[in-house]
Amino acid sequence: MIKLSGRGVTAEVAPQGAMVTAAFEAGGGFVSPLYEAPWLGQWQGDPLLAHLRGDFVCVPFGMPGHGYAANHAWELLDVSDERAVLSIAYPEDHPVERVTREVVCADGALEFADSIEMREPASLPLGLHPMFRLPDGVGEARLVLPDAAAILTPPQPPEPTARLLPGQRFIDPTRAPSVDGTADLTRLPWEGRSEDLAQLVDVVEGRVGLVVDGVTTVLEWDQTVLKHCLLWVSNRGRDYPPWNGRNLCLGVEPVTSAFDLGAEASAGRNPVADEGVQTAVSLEPGETHVVHHRVSVTAS
Repeated sequence: MIKLSGRGVTAEVAPQGAMVTAAFEAGGGFVSPLYEAPWLGQWQGDPLLAHLRGDFVCVPFGMPGHGYAANHAWELLDVSDERAVLSIAYPEDHPVERVTREVVCADGALEFADSIEMREPASLPLGLHPMFRLPDGVGEARLVLPDAAAILTPPQPPEPTARLLPGQRFIDPTRAPSVDGTADLTRLPWEGRSEDLAQLVDVVEGRVGLVVDGVTTVLEWDQTVLKHCLLWVSNRGRDYPPWNGRNLCLGVEPVTSAFDLGAEASAGRNPVADEGVQTAVSLEPGETHVVHHRVSVTAS
């Protein structure tokens, strides 16, 4: 594990997947808002799930696996007290040549720059995959979402336990169509067990806040590159290993993608593209494509 510390932030970067967790100085102590899977070190199977934690980059975004970089070990290129740079080379038959991740401790924040170099031109879905802890109490977390052109649910439910109805289009995140009437995406977790996805399409601002016990965690990103935001509400809705009905987290995933349907679906016609928006990014060799985002924490 690569450890960084400075400017009110301590961070750990796992070489596997370049997954990042952090603690932020706030309210007289340290707060760790980024999620770590409850089975870490206890279950060895799928390489993504076995190491699932924090924040990672997906090139391409989507299932299965969220891309080569999310499932393999990265090389450490440079490290100091407050900064680390890691890189991963893709297989020679892949249009992506290399992805590089820079992680920097800023004042009360953690800043990321993910750089993509191409071997061949390709149109790929791209995304980030920050995941946040949720409290145990129903509705104890308040989610502050940006305005969007629409909110969509995927054409098929992600799990049989999904609470949100599939194939829905709505505007108000507090009234998401659900099997029990409506669900409030801004107050989490929900009662019961469920597993859901909802995509904010064409957000006006790359900024989402999560407020828990007077502490606000803010995710900010460049929405000119990642135009949408996919919400993954994991509400103890998977009862099979390694989830075992115990996983509670919120994925706030900036994307240019059609849900997590993968490269082929995102590059073609799909329910998100039918809104008249982009669901894949045209990437060319000879250019470095950079995605910036940051996570910060403040206490009221």
